[in-house]
Amino acid sequence: MSWISVEDRLPDGPQRVLVNTKECGRLVCGLAGNWNEFDVFVPIRWGCINDIDFYLSEVTHWQPLPLPPNK
Repeated sequence: MSWISVEDRLPDGPQRVLVNTKECGRLVCGLAGNWNEFDVFVPIRWGCINDIDFYLSEVTHWQPLPLPPNK
């Protein structure tokens, strides 16, 4: 998988992805936000699994998480 610049596009809705931040390196985060009256997702911040939130501007790139291993 390749990195996607946040300037090019953001994930479609609140899914967990791998992000690259300006200060903290790579983390698993989800894009947090709200759905507006037109059923469009409006991002507010990046919420990470370690209870750290990042402003949208603090993340440079993202990519989907890999599939889990087969048993």
